[in-house]
Parts: sequence; structure tokens; C-alpha cells
Amino acid sequence: MHNKKYQIFISSTYEDLKEEREEVIKTILKSYNIPIGMEMFNAEDEEQWEIIKRTIDSSDYYILILGLRYGSITSDGISFTQKEYEYALEKGIPILAFILNENVSLPKNKRDDDLTKINNFRNIVLKNSKMSDFWKDKNELSKNISLALMNQINQKPAIGWIRGNQQINCMKPNCFNTNESRNIIIRKFKPDMYFPLEFSLMNLISNIELNQISSNKRACETNVFPFIETEKIEYTPNYGYKFNGKNMLTIHSNYNFPEGKEARTFILAINPKERPKIGNPMFFFAYGNRKTHECGDGINNHDKSFGLMWGEPAPRCGVPKDFKGLGIRVFFYCEHCEEDRTSDNCDTKVLANIENLNHWYILAVSYDGDIIEFYMDGKLIHRQEYDISTSRTSYLNIGGFVHHDEDGAIVARDAKYSMNGYIREFMMFRKVLNEQEIFQLTTNIKQLIS
Repeated sequence: MHNKKYQIFISSTYEDLKEEREEVIKTILKSYNIPIGMEMFNAEDEEQWEIIKRTIDSSDYYILILGLRYGSITSDGISFTQKEYEYALEKGIPILAFILNENVSLPKNKRDDDLTKINNFRNIVLKNSKMSDFWKDKNELSKNISLALMNQINQKPAIGWIRGNQQINCMKPNCFNTNESRNIIIRKFKPDMYFPLEFSLMNLISNIELNQISSNKRACETNVFPFIETEKIEYTPNYGYKFNGKNMLTIHSNYNFPEGKEARTFILAINPKERPKIGNPMFFFAYGNRKTHECGDGINNHDKSFGLMWGEPAPRCGVPKDFKGLGIRVFFYCEHCEEDRTSDNCDTKVLANIENLNHWYILAVSYDGDIIEFYMDGKLIHRQEYDISTSRTSYLNIGGFVHHDEDGAIVARDAKYSMNGYIREFMMFRKVLNEQEIFQLTTNIKQLIS
């Protein structure tokens, strides 16, 4: 039995191949791998298509079983089985195809009266799939799949899954931490922006790290530069960037950050070395710009930002009881003139406390246009409706907070709001990750920082 377990997506029509599918599932389970398919959801419901796509994305191998029924037709004019196959082909998932011998005698309820569509599909599969074989009954099908899967795993092993408490044998130190977990994250979760922040600052500036790690944004579209107030940023091997309370990193990307009420998820690992003080919160990340407008309260500049901070901001007025305390909160400063910036029009209440310094915590926050969700170490802590809108900007700050105007110029440098400690594995998604995805991603990040 190998240490890795591979997720294997099984695609076929259902009613006519029910017995064959059961036999194949048993075969995959006997090989200590993970079968998954339409038994897990209603495969003929187009509302489930997004779930099916994500399931195929997270699978290591794709098994296609064809009989002599084409199956239910989607709104695209092809069957669900063919739609799944074409998606797996497009995504480059290794496909093992098993096609029923057309000379096998079948009852009427297991074959189409008109075989034109299924024959066309069979021909497409035979043309595109290098790994295909024929079968005449469920026993032969099971045997063929067992052999083909074993050969494929031996010749071209995929990423797979391992138990969280297992280590991978490797001749190079920390090979798992620097390669395997990040490959899993990039392939399975596809972050729109990913900054490991584990390597040296020079690698970041020269785009070496971005070129290797960022999944969707090309290196030439994203620049990273340090904002230094009084001291240089430090780098500690195996930890990453040491924010010292007086510095930060600013990410420049050409308006690639979620704005308005666009969906988003941010996730990052933090390791604080010092606690904040009242009036001096520590910002883990922030983006947005400072809008200029006439206002009756004497303050003409207000922010429409989004981010995570630890601590209690300096109040302009009295702070409501629920908003007092040196805890973590989501902030989203808005264009309110006279109302208190620390009330619920600008921040959430304290969502979580950090008990221990010099300890890694995994934080995640998402917004779908209506609801903010906050997670700590993979656990959902807070879920509530908020009416917020984030301004358009090309700048995102990690480890601190800088005010940018609508043209991107720095108009205020709040060095006293900078983080003191380490930040790693910073990711941005232009979608909302669900609770299970956050938990899985947190598990992968823990592998990297352990």
C-alpha cells in the first residue's frame, strides 16, 4: 500500500451501468484509493455543474466508462457524461477510458435505439484518449481498470493526498514544504494571487518567485516592493519576512483586486511577535483608496478599504462596547462622514483573540457581496451580513496600512499600524471559498509552516 491516496473520478451513464460502477468502486477502494462520482451528487442537475467541475479539478485521475447509452442531454446539446469528459480533457486530468465491445448483446433498456450519438462519442474518445481499452462484462472491466490504474500511477504518479501526520521521504531537506504542498494548493484551489513570502526579498523583486508560484497572473503584471519607514525589512530562513512594526510590503497589480461588492477570499498565515496597543492596531493586509469629498465633519478624506487587523483603532468618538478590545476584526472603512469609524459601519466587532505570541495562526476572510465570513485555523468564527463596497485600486499592502488616492499615490503612511511578526502564504481568490475548501486549504498551509 502506497502512502499517497489518489482521488479518481468515475464518469458514465448511471442506470445501465449501475452494477459495473459498483464493481469499479470496489476495485478502487481495494487499491486504497478514493473513488468519487455521481453517487455523491445529482449528476443530471445542471445546478450541480459547478460542484462537478470542482470535483474533477481536485481529482488525480479520470475514469470514463462507456456502454451503448448516450445519456441525458445538457443545455449544451451534449450528454452530461460527454460534458464531464470534455472538461477533464480541457483541464489535462489523466483520462483512462473503457469502452464496451459493441458486439456484446444487451437488453433494450441498456442500449439506445439510435446509436448515432453514442458511436460519435466513442469515436471522439478513441481519437483523443491514448489510454483506452475495451470490455465485455463487469469482471473484465474491473480487471482492466485495476491494471491500467496501477500502470498509470507507477509511470506518471499524480499529486495525490496524504494523511496530515505523515511525512514524505525525500533526499532534499524540506522538499515537501517547498514543493508538494504548494503544488497541491495551486492545482486544486487555483488562487488568483499567491505570495508565499518564504523566500528572499530579492527573489520577489526580480519576479522569480511570482513566475514560479502565482497561478493566474503573469509575473510582468504584478510588482512587489517594500515600503520602509525607518528600518529595512528582515528575512529569516524557514520563516520568511520579519515585519518589525515599521515596514510592510506593497503589491502592485493592474486593478486585479476585487472591488465594489465583488466576491473575494483572502487567506494568510501570521506569527505575531508583539501585541498591539489601543490606538495602534496591527494590519495584516489592507487595500482600497482614499476618496476625497466635501464633508460636514471637517474630514474630507475617507477610505473604502478591505482587510484584516488586530487591535482597536484610535476612536474619533466613543467606541461602542462590542467594538472594544485588542482582538482580530475585519475592517472596511467607508464614506460615512459623521459616524464613528469604529462602529459597525466601518469594522466588525472583535471576532477572535490571539492567545499566544510566536505561534502560527491561519486566518481567512471572505465576502460575497452580502455576507462576511471569518475563519481561524480552518474553523468558521463569524458570519454576518454587511453592506460594504471596496474602492478600485491597484495596490494591496501586506503587514501594514498605507493610504492611496484614486491615482495610486501614497497620501498617508501609517507606520504605527504595521505588523510585528511574520506573514506567510498570502493568497487571494476572486470568489468565495466554502467551509470545506477553507478547511482543506488550511490543512495544506499547516503542512508548509510546520
